[in-house]
Amino acid sequence: QARFVAGEAALVGGQSPIVALLRAFAQRDWETLRGCLADNAVLHDRRRLGIIGALDRDEWMESWRAMADLSPDVDYEWFRILAWNRYGRVAVARLFGSLRDGGPFENVFVGVLVTDGERIRRYEFFDVDDADQALARFDELCAEPSLGVS
Repeated sequence: QARFVAGEAALVGGQSPIVALLRAFAQRDWETLRGCLADNAVLHDRRRLGIIGALDRDEWMESWRAMADLSPDVDYEWFRILAWNRYGRVAVARLFGSLRDGGPFENVFVGVLVTDGERIRRYEFFDVDDADQALARFDELCAEPSLGVS
C-alpha cells in the first residue's frame, strides 16, 4: 500500500488517507483511525446479506473496536485494486483473523473508498460478484458534489 501511494498514485493523490486508515487499524490506534474519517463519514454494507447496514462515523468506530475485541488478530488486506483516482479506490479486499472464542474466519469483498484527499468520506462494501456495481457506484460517488470531492 505504501509503495503504491508513493509510486503510481503519487501524482494523482487521494490514496494517503486509505493507507493511514489501514495502518491505524493494524495498530489499534483508535484516535488516529478516527482522525482518518471525515466528521460525516458513512460506512454502508451493500452486500446481499448486508448485516452492517449504514453506519455513521461513531457507529463505525464502535464496530471496529468490537471487531478487534472479538478477534484480536483481525486484519485487512487489499490485494487487487480495480480502479483508483484522486477521490479514492475500488479494491478487492479480505478481512481475516481468528475469533477469540472460535476458529479462523475470512471475509472477501469489494470495497469502495472515497476520500476528500485528507480523510475518508465513504466506505461501501459489495459482494465480489458485484464488482461492476461497485465500480459504477465509485463513478457515481466521485461525481457527487455533496460529498465535496468533485
